[in-house]
Amino acid sequence: MFSHSECLSSMHRIRPEAQAIKSLLCQDRFWKSAHEAVSVSEPLIKILRIVDGDMPAMGYVYEGIERAKAAIKAYYKGIEEKYMPIWEIVDRRWKLQLHSPLQAAAAFLNPSIFYNPNFKIDLRMRNGFQDTMIKMATTNQDKIEITKEHPIYINAQGALGTEFAIMGRTLNSPGDWWAGYGYEIPTLQRVAIKILSQPCSSHWCKWNWSTFESAHTKKRNRAELEKFNDLLFAHCNLWLQAITQSHDGKCKPVIYDEIDVSSEWPTEMEPSTPLLDDSWLDNLPLECGGSP
Repeated sequence: MFSHSECLSSMHRIRPEAQAIKSLLCQDRFWKSAHEAVSVSEPLIKILRIVDGDMPAMGYVYEGIERAKAAIKAYYKGIEEKYMPIWEIVDRRWKLQLHSPLQAAAAFLNPSIFYNPNFKIDLRMRNGFQDTMIKMATTNQDKIEITKEHPIYINAQGALGTEFAIMGRTLNSPGDWWAGYGYEIPTLQRVAIKILSQPCSSHWCKWNWSTFESAHTKKRNRAELEKFNDLLFAHCNLWLQAITQSHDGKCKPVIYDEIDVSSEWPTEMEPSTPLLDDSWLDNLPLECGGSP
């Protein structure tokens, strides 16, 4: 940068600040620190890459955090006094903001993780699965069925243990795997598909913000709340349907080691043309009633 002709011809190159920066960049200490910063942050950026998209990623967040911590520990060659301060930061963010029983259950139900002999199914993951099942099994009959079906998944019995199912653990997305091979345990299959089909990024939610803002303008704030909820529900699902069609209805499994941290972020891309026209909200024949 400092040897570029544009820099050499600039008056700013002789300023003390520019000279100080040039001197800093010429030191090996700076590049050593820069290499350390990149090496430590790259595993964490991969986690952001996993969640910052419109593809189902719920089943990969839990494992991704563990793999990121392992990569940081390996970089420092297992020297505890070097990697533990970073681990503590990661754990603090993970426990306070990110970790939830739903993510633990998603990892538990992800066949590429659960059946991987190198990954340890810890107590937090098992408890997260139990907590999630209690909330999602709304009837006693569902609880009974999940209790019966749980050992079948644990031991990969029946269709879950066939040659195709074993191959599909890493070749298919978790949701597709359950849809294809979980038919013998339908109650757990239904719950697993719901959980594992969820994206994690909030970036894509902004596509629907204009709809919410249009629905709750002052000229319609007296309409019945249920009608608004129904309209927004239908609109959001049409958006999701359009996204699915753009991917040809196919979901790919997330491969941690193949994530490209240098590719563009969705926020850096030029805004795409809206998939749907929100102007239809302006002509709704809604009857006003109730108080504002």
